[in-house]
Amino acid sequence: RQHLRYLVDAALSSPEVQSLRGVPAGPCEHHGEGDAYQHTLMVVEAVVDGCDEDVRVAAALHDVGKALTPIDEWPAHHDHAELGAPRAAEVARRIGLDPQGVRLAEFAAREHMRAHRALDIRPGKIVALVEEAGGLLPAFVEVCRADHRGRVSRAAEQGYPEGDFLIDVWLALLVNPEGDLNEKTHMVNRIRGAFEAPSRARRGIRPL
Repeated sequence: RQHLRYLVDAALSSPEVQSLRGVPAGPCEHHGEGDAYQHTLMVVEAVVDGCDEDVRVAAALHDVGKALTPIDEWPAHHDHAELGAPRAAEVARRIGLDPQGVRLAEFAAREHMRAHRALDIRPGKIVALVEEAGGLLPAFVEVCRADHRGRVSRAAEQGYPEGDFLIDVWLALLVNPEGDLNEKTHMVNRIRGAFEAPSRARRGIRPL
């Protein structure tokens, strides 16, 4: 367990995470916590007790792409997920995560924004996201839930139905993995119907 905690500390101490100091976390209406480094610390702290340490490592690395976005676009970071995914995988591999931990770090960095919009995007994309995640889906959701909570904004005070929705879709696909895409998208729509659609105000405070 001590070695696993070392991995989290190694991720936070990496040049890639340290380079988030002074980089705005995002527009102030989404991020009142200051820079992206402070946001990262809050996200790691927000990971629920009982999660594996590779979830905390992935949380530490999920926003490393924000250090790579053009300064003239700050405080927005439109492409940080795509920019950050290979960097997150590189750090995870370098500090000694096993292949599954490396994959989680890469996937969380690349797809956390899609998870935050899960109740709004097309069902086919939800199927693709959940099927690509496979057995990593529960851990991925915990990273995204921590990202949602690890901020100073109204969003952090709300629940995270997007994560619960993704888990329900994942469980349904485990029961019936052989259905065709049409069947799977209908299933996604049925599950989505059980969740209250996000209000217009909630759409305005999407995490970045």
